[in-house]
Amino acid sequence: MWFFKNYWILGQNARNLNFISQYNNEYAKNLADSKLKTKEFLSKKWVAVSESILVIKNVTEKQELDLDSLPLPFVIKPNAWYGWKWILIIDKKDELGNFITNDWDSYSPKELLKHIREILDWFYSLSWSRDKVIFERKIILDHSIDLLWKYWLPDIRVIVFNSIPVIAMLRVPTANSKWKANLHAWACWVWIDIWTWKLTYITQFWKMVKSIPWIWDVRWIPLPSWNEVLKLAVKVQQTTEIWYVGCDIVLDDKIWPLLLEVNVRPWLEVQVANLTPLYERLKKVQNIKVTSLEKWVRLWKDLFWWDIEE
Repeated sequence: MWFFKNYWILGQNARNLNFISQYNNEYAKNLADSKLKTKEFLSKKWVAVSESILVIKNVTEKQELDLDSLPLPFVIKPNAWYGWKWILIIDKKDELGNFITNDWDSYSPKELLKHIREILDWFYSLSWSRDKVIFERKIILDHSIDLLWKYWLPDIRVIVFNSIPVIAMLRVPTANSKWKANLHAWACWVWIDIWTWKLTYITQFWKMVKSIPWIWDVRWIPLPSWNEVLKLAVKVQQTTEIWYVGCDIVLDDKIWPLLLEVNVRPWLEVQVANLTPLYERLKKVQNIKVTSLEKWVRLWKDLFWWDIEE
């Protein structure tokens, strides 16, 4: 594909050396690597984040846990995880008392407690140290969003640098990704037209496709509240002072939009989803100074509108 021969594609080494190392200090990295610390910090700053139901910090709290007392549906996450496989989305219980996930796997209470113990015992931790278990309210996508409510929970990944959103995409879960939106789980990536707010190209398995598998074409569906999504992403960066950051945002039916998580090392596949090299965009905004939230959002559109025209 011609795109992969483009000189301006940002690679992992260049990202780490020129942007993460230069612009993200250790405090920012540690904040982003702890989902619990990030949520607590941002919620105190009036940033809408996913709602925690319960946090298990040690084995003693795990032994005292009453799974039946947790309100369904809920999500189980490691606090400092790496990857997507360790997140369980519990939708309901069957007649035998087993917990059923969103991809129809069944966990007995004993198996669920085993999974919780593995999280506490650093099986999935970024730092290879003991971790915490976060129980969250399951986010329900707002049903007013035309067709998209059928696709479990797509999220919007916005990369912000120097207070300016530089690139964005929609990540749509599929059966291949076990209904999770993570790229490496083979979710679909969809380019968002920054001017019309509409979905455009769809990518899966590193190829362009015409529709989400087993679901009809979603191209040209407009995303509502697009400016609010961008403003939330910029506000997150300004609040955390993580100057190169990926923000995962969802359109929740209760709080809209809502920050799902921040990522200090966002994957570079967003360039493939947009067929747009990231390095050139980052260099364009590297030394720009802007004074207001609205100007940051407007500047992104003014700088990069020609991508859509071409």
